[in-house]
Amino acid sequence: ATMMLHGKVLRRCGGLGHRCLASAAATGSGPGIATLLAHAGCGAGVDPQFGGVSAPIHLASTFERGADLEYPRGHVYGRTSNPTRSLLEETLAQVEQGEGAA
Repeated sequence: ATMMLHGKVLRRCGGLGHRCLASAAATGSGPGIATLLAHAGCGAGVDPQFGGVSAPIHLASTFERGADLEYPRGHVYGRTSNPTRSLLEETLAQVEQGEGAA
C-alpha cells in the first residue's frame, strides 16, 4: 500500500511495521541523505529466527562451504565480505546515487 506524506510517496516495507520513502517523491526529487541513511536496510523484512526488524551485525569470521567447496551465500571470510558489510555498501551506493559499490 502507498500513501502521500508532505508530498512524498510512502510505501510499506516488506513485513516491517514502519514506512519507507519510495525512490521518488511526488515532486520529482528523491529523498534526502538523512532519509536514505535512516531507512538503510529497510525492506529486508523481519528476521525469521528472532523477529528483529533492523539489520543485525554479523560477527562470523568464516562462512559455510557447500559440498562442491564453493561458498553458496557469497561470503568467504568476515574481514573481506559479510552480510553487514554488504548492507553498508548498498546503503552508501544508494546515498551516493551510484549503481553499486566496489
